[in-house]
Amino acid sequence: MKTETTRNAIIQLVNNWLTAWSSGNEIALHRIFGPDSTFSSTAHGVIKGNLKIASCLIDDCNSCPFLRLNASNYYISCADQFTSIATISMYIYGGFQSHLNFGGTVIASVHIDQSGSWKFAQLTLTVNWMQGDKSLLPYWKYPTENRLWIQGDPTPLIVSELDSPWVNSSSIEHSKSKIDQITETFSRYSWAIDQADFTLLQTCFTDDSKGNFPPMGYLNGKHEIIGQLKAFRQIWPWMQHFGEILNINLNELENTAQMLVGRINTHDMLPSINETSYGAHYQLSLRLEANVWKITNFDYVPGHFSKTALLKKS
Repeated sequence: MKTETTRNAIIQLVNNWLTAWSSGNEIALHRIFGPDSTFSSTAHGVIKGNLKIASCLIDDCNSCPFLRLNASNYYISCADQFTSIATISMYIYGGFQSHLNFGGTVIASVHIDQSGSWKFAQLTLTVNWMQGDKSLLPYWKYPTENRLWIQGDPTPLIVSELDSPWVNSSSIEHSKSKIDQITETFSRYSWAIDQADFTLLQTCFTDDSKGNFPPMGYLNGKHEIIGQLKAFRQIWPWMQHFGEILNINLNELENTAQMLVGRINTHDMLPSINETSYGAHYQLSLRLEANVWKITNFDYVPGHFSKTALLKKS
């Protein structure tokens, strides 16, 4: 199976999972997970087997109708271009109308079963933050947000330096299209800063990188960028950067690219009669170094923008 086909099939599996979860489709959930699957969640606990996993997720819909779920910031890692096994990381965000919103981080291992269908073998979900009426989900274990660590806090389910797909997979990046590699550079950057994985974060920038990083201001060089981002991140453990790639301009000859990313407003869950809008956007310049795409110029622009207005910038 070619890498692009694999990527599309795995993203479709994720979409099917979120649709089945939000709609309480028990039959679909039975198909998405297998009898030996494991679902580990900071909110739900550890659940094994597709029947129990489905029952658990359906309880969410029974407690709070009108659940909406979305995914972003994908990274997909395959052993080779013919693989039937892969690892995926992503962000999910959702809400129950305007009453409750939450965001989470997901790592999952997926495989093709004997019927030829992709299924989750193991799915780990960390709910990073919740805002609104938490009494709507009284049986969830709520995240320890809006504060720093205190004695007695549980061990995180996801430890990036040990668990991230960039650590645990022999992904053949060269088999991916350049557009996918560039797209996943933003996923690598957002994951690294949100998980406080600064070893991974330093792979996202060239030595001569520079740019505008509000509220820190203009930063010049990898040392200053990583140093400032590290200090900034430490007091914000529930940080999460949801992004949608809006446009990529690739220069094949020079192995450089320009990427426009919209900062997703995770609290705007209801369909709009107008077009999609974003809470901020990124204008990124990238360069390929030793087969790794890295950011050379970073410009984060706060403020609400429509998709049309942003695409005109590109």
